[in-house]
Amino acid sequence: MLDDLSTAHARIDQWESDLADRVARANALASRLVELRATGRDRDGLVEVSVDANGVPLDLWLSEGVREWAASEIARQILTAMRAAHADLADQVADAARDTYGSDSPVAAAIATRMRERFGLGGDDAAR
Repeated sequence: MLDDLSTAHARIDQWESDLADRVARANALASRLVELRATGRDRDGLVEVSVDANGVPLDLWLSEGVREWAASEIARQILTAMRAAHADLADQVADAARDTYGSDSPVAAAIATRMRERFGLGGDDAAR
């Protein structure tokens, strides 16, 4: 009976330690993620979009060269730059998750997958 009680206490202590570690890692990752910023450009470098950690646009820059484009082309290139910024942000989140949880961690992999899904990106987005 005493051994069972000691084993139960040891398990509870281990659970508490594991939980504290998980909370510390999650807090560390959250602190890092909130600071992220990403920038994407169109292939010619005439359009640039910067986004915050949630993927919300912070800045849009258009070169004078876009004046020669039709409005529909400007819109298309803004969206291209936005997708590139989202892809960069997803990569930054994946890197931060791997740094926090380890490169072989299923938690890090799930976070990376979720970010790519959130922005409608495939497995390896080549449109950057």
